[in-house]
Amino acid sequence: MPKLRGHHLICLQFFIGKGYSHKFVKNTFRVLKNAKKVTVVDGIDDICKACPNHIGGRCPEEMKELDRLALFLLSINVGSRVCWDEIKRKLPKILPIWIRRACKGCRWWKVCKDKMLKFKCQPHQTHG
Repeated sequence: MPKLRGHHLICLQFFIGKGYSHKFVKNTFRVLKNAKKVTVVDGIDDICKACPNHIGGRCPEEMKELDRLALFLLSINVGSRVCWDEIKRKLPKILPIWIRRACKGCRWWKVCKDKMLKFKCQPHQTHG
């Protein structure tokens, strides 16, 4: 069962085969192929292993902030085992917030945008 960190639970839903390197793309496709159910981890996951941005087993702090935001929006905790389809079902409600808070300034926005916009994004509503 693949191990994925918070922001990968959302971002990988829009993966189209582009990435840092051939090794990264190949690894990502391999992980996604087995991602019917995933274990949520804190920090380096099965995707990060092929990423050139983690140095000495550590990622930049902004990735940890994205992880926290993703887990909050998805209502998922580290250590949980979740179905990939369950995450996908939650996306329409959370994408407007994710796009505003996480995608702004992301180097991958242009890559993800078209696939992301196919989801029916409804404004996040609070009941009170």
